[in-house]
Parts: sequence; C-alpha cells; structure tokens
Amino acid sequence: MSLLQEFGTSCIHWSLGLTVLIGLIASEFSGAITIVALPVSLASITLSALCGTSLNTTDTTYKKRKLCDILDFFKIWVEILEFLAASATCARIASATVDYISNERLREWFLGIESHSLGEPWPDILGVSVVIVLTGLFMLGLERSPLFTALLLLAIFVSFIFFVSIGCAETIINLSKWSEDFKTCSIQSVLGAAAMCSYGFINTFPKMSKHRALKILAMITIPVFLYTVTIMVFTLMSHYKELAGTATPLLRVFELRDVDWARLVMSICIICVVCLALTEILPSLYSLFETLASKEWQIFLTSLQYRNSFTGAPLLAIFAAGSLAAILAFACPLAYLVKTLNAAALLRCIVESLLVLYFYYRPEFRNDSYLVSTTSTQYSKLKQRAKGQKTTPTNFKNRLTGIISGWKKNVSPTSVNPNRNRTPKAGTTQDDEYLLLNDYCDKSVDIVLNDDSSDDNDEKESVMSSDVEDSYSSTDVDAVVQEYKDKIQVATIDNFNENKYPTYVTATTVVIFLMIIAIATISLSQVVVWKLYNLLWPCFTVSFFSTIIILVMPKSSYQSEHGLLPKSVVPLCSIIALQCHIVLVSTLMNDVWPGIIFWFGVGCLLFWRCECCTCDGLLSNNQKNKLNITENIVQYPESYVDTILIAR
Repeated sequence: MSLLQEFGTSCIHWSLGLTVLIGLIASEFSGAITIVALPVSLASITLSALCGTSLNTTDTTYKKRKLCDILDFFKIWVEILEFLAASATCARIASATVDYISNERLREWFLGIESHSLGEPWPDILGVSVVIVLTGLFMLGLERSPLFTALLLLAIFVSFIFFVSIGCAETIINLSKWSEDFKTCSIQSVLGAAAMCSYGFINTFPKMSKHRALKILAMITIPVFLYTVTIMVFTLMSHYKELAGTATPLLRVFELRDVDWARLVMSICIICVVCLALTEILPSLYSLFETLASKEWQIFLTSLQYRNSFTGAPLLAIFAAGSLAAILAFACPLAYLVKTLNAAALLRCIVESLLVLYFYYRPEFRNDSYLVSTTSTQYSKLKQRAKGQKTTPTNFKNRLTGIISGWKKNVSPTSVNPNRNRTPKAGTTQDDEYLLLNDYCDKSVDIVLNDDSSDDNDEKESVMSSDVEDSYSSTDVDAVVQEYKDKIQVATIDNFNENKYPTYVTATTVVIFLMIIAIATISLSQVVVWKLYNLLWPCFTVSFFSTIIILVMPKSSYQSEHGLLPKSVVPLCSIIALQCHIVLVSTLMNDVWPGIIFWFGVGCLLFWRCECCTCDGLLSNNQKNKLNITENIVQYPESYVDTILIAR
C-alpha cells in the first residue's frame, strides 16, 4: 500500500474537520472551549483506534454466521451510516457555498426557495446534483486513485494556509479578552464540543507496511495543529457566537472583516475540498454494500456485485449507495447531518471496542481433563535431517548391532548378569510391564525377557542385552518416522502450562458486567448533564469495580499480528474507550436518537431475516439446498451418504 493510500482515510476526516466541524463548533461554542475539547476527543478516538489494531482482519471475516457475528455486522452497518452522513454533508456544504457566493440567487433558480436551520437551501437540489454527478462518473468507470488523494491533501493544506495567512492580517489581537472564554467552560460544554469534533480524528488506522509509529504520530499531530491554529485565527477574527447558525462560518468571517476578494478564493477552496472528499467517500461506501452482498454475508441481493464488462464498475452497488446519499442530502438539514455524522463515528468506536473485548474473552473449546493427564509428557516435532547429511557413527553402530543381533538365536541365561534380569510383576503381562514410562526412562538397565517359546522348541530364549534393545528401539522408531514422516520427540517436563482459559461462565460474567458498566456510564453522563453530583461517586464506584472484575477474568490465547498495544493492557484500554464514547455520544443522542434507532432497527431486521430465513425469496432452489445441507442431515440422517475419496 502506497503512502497516499494509507493517508486516504485520514484526508476524509481532515477535510470535513477543517471545512465544516471546526467552524461550526467555534461559532456555536467559544474558541477556548473548542481548544479544550480537542484533546478530549483526540484521546478517546485515538485510544479506540489503537485498541482496534489488535483485531486481525482474518478474524473478522465471516465463516458461518451466528449470533456473535452481529458485532461484525453492526461495525459495517454503522460505518455505512457514517459514510452516508459524510457524503451528504459534503454535498450540502458545496451547495451552501455556491448559494452564498451567488447571493442566494441559486434558490430562485432551483426548487429550494426556503432556508433551513443553518441558512442552507431546502430542499437542496444542488446537493443532490453533486452526488448524482459523481455517482454517474463512478458508474462510467471512474475509480479511486492516489491522484485524488494527493489533490485532496493539497487542497486541505492550501485552504489552511490561505485562511491563516489572510486571517492573521485581519485579526484583532486581544488575548486577554479571548482568554476570558475559559471562564465560561463547563463540563457540559466541553463534552458537547468534544462530541461534535469526534469525526475530525481518524478512528481506525489502516494497514501500514513501514514506519508505523511515525505515520500514526503524523495522523495524530497534523489534525491537532490544523484545528488549533484555525480555531485561534477564526475566534480572533469574530466575536463570541457572532456567526452562530451559519453553514459556512469560515467563509462568512471574511465578510465581517470586509475582505470580499478572499471570500471568492475561500469558497473555491471549500468546494474543491468537499468535492474531492466525495471521491474518497463514495468508493468506500459502495464497497461496503458489496461486502454485505457477498456470499459471506448475503444481507443484500447478490446482484449488487454485478460488474460491467466494459468498465468493471459495480453498477448496482454504486447506484444504491449514491441514491441513499442523495436522499440524505436532499431531505436532511446540515445541523442534523453533522450530529448524525459524529454520533455514527462514536457508535462505530463503541462497537469496535466491544468486538475487541469479545475476542479477548470469548470461550475457548478446551477439555483439560481430556487433553492434559497427570503425566509430565510433552510431545514436540524433531528437526528434519538436512539433505546430504551423513549418518553419525553411533547410528551406524546401532543399526549394525541390530543386524548382528538377529543372527544370535540363543544366548545362555548364565552369560547374562543375573542382577540385570527382570521378571514381570504379579498380575501384569510382559508387554504391560515394558510399556511403563519408568522402564523406558531407565536407560541404564533395559532387558527384554522372552519366556514363551514356540510349540516346536521347548527351550527358553535368552535375554538380550541393553544395547541390543536400544538398537531395536531405534530401528522401530526410524521405520515409523519414515512411514508417517512425522518425527515426534517425547520429552519430560516438570509442569504443563496451567493458564486458565475463558469458558461460557466467564464470558457470560464479562457480558453482565459490561452491561453494568454501560448502564453506570449512561447514568454518569446524565448526572453531568442534569448536575446531580450526589450520584457521581456511586456511578464511578460501580464502573470501577466492574472493570476490576472483568480484568481478573481469564483471557483467551488470542494474539494479534499488528497490535500496537501490549496484550495485557488492551482490555483495560478498550473498557476506558468504551466509557468515554458512551459519555460523548449521550450528548448527541437527544437530537439524533430517532434516526439512530431507525437505522439500528433496520440492521437488526436484516440480520435476523437473513439468519433465520436464509433469504428464501432471494435464492434459487439449488442455492437453498446448498445452504440447508446441514439442516437436511439433521432432519433426515438416513438420507445422507458420506463419500470419502482416497487418493492412491
């Protein structure tokens, strides 16, 4: 993956954060509150993204859908909502910018002759047109390219440099008055501002090949620098809440300072940023539609994966994604879209934190009484012998001794040391006696007695020496190893690994205490909003002890390939991130809860229908038989014939 592709997702967040979120938050709240809220939002989002790196992409893929896969599904489902809200927000910002530059004459030319909550036209015909044009380009064969990412990154930095350079020349530097806004800071305002700028920071880190720490540091520090400088310049150019209720505050602030030529340049920069951001958002959106339509999930129609033979574009997936984005841009006001966008980003982080905890506390199918006995024997593979390696003299000697020992039919019992003779114990046979581990471990004396003779020969067979027995053992082991090609070494150790593994009981306990933490955290957020500080410590105490109980539970042997955090701290960081996201999203739910409940309800309906009914109306009879082969075996076991093919 190239450097531009790794920063493609970050550019989407930076573009909307710089052109939309920062201006709206700074005009609604004070600049001081916004600057204080930035570290809060950054810490929670980055902590969740770091915990998300402990998830292997191969583990989150679908194998056989079951109830626990609902977390994987809702991660994709909420991400679709996030991209839909982002694309609709970009379209409405472009429409509002063009409408402002045309002195609101655009509303007369199109259907939208009314203004909505932030002064943008409604219904927004131009916003729908922007989405439709880009959707048509992608259907004609336009693909995501590193060139668009480079242009978007260039447009972001050009917009930032232009706004800061021109704005610094028009600012009224009065830091004493500006610092008075810190006195108005409250917990409610800081949490509200932190929730509104959550989408401005990247909530998941992409795959990185080299210099991961340096790239992650850049993804964290660059937006903080851009947002902080922009907020300070913007608030020094305008008074407190002077531009509240406007859709493009970074553009209208030049009107307050009577810099008309800068409005045209800044509007061009904003339109370029949001339109280039759409070229990154739409491909990610319709690729998620293809994922849910694939044979792994089968949530949507499989025909969504149809690709044009000339362009190779998934026409139906692009059309479905573009249609939903256009509907949101047409009907939803910008204020509602911005809150939905941030709420979807926080909910996605919540689902990802729960998914991380699931992989660390999921029950493992282990039967210790069966797999581990009371012995201290451990099996491991031997090293393969290198080609051309000569055999050692010891092995040659043992083999030669084994061949010679076959010629020795009879040996006088008196020629053997009587102290080395062994007789089987009472009640055991000769084979049982020499299958004991202690007899094999005793390498100093190892004699085989042959008491039984054939019917023709009545004389007793003599006892072989210990060297002869060792040669027999080595030849037998070599024959078995060569036949099965699986060399096994038997070694003795003191103790096995006595680590405990999670079971259904421990997993159920973790789920119960996670529910307690969620309830306590929601109560804590409401306590902060309604200023019921008497309930603050009980909620905090319940969350603390529930977290301790979860952490002492046995963890699974799950190990990540690309994790950035140690395995021992990942559950704790996930629980902390989960609580922070619940507190932040609770400040937005008062306005966007109908849409969020509707979206989750539709997701539950789709997942339940496709799981229980296997989409009977969408599949042919042959596909149904393939999907229901397990059910047919369970219902009619006598009709199932198992066929085994053996290669000769």
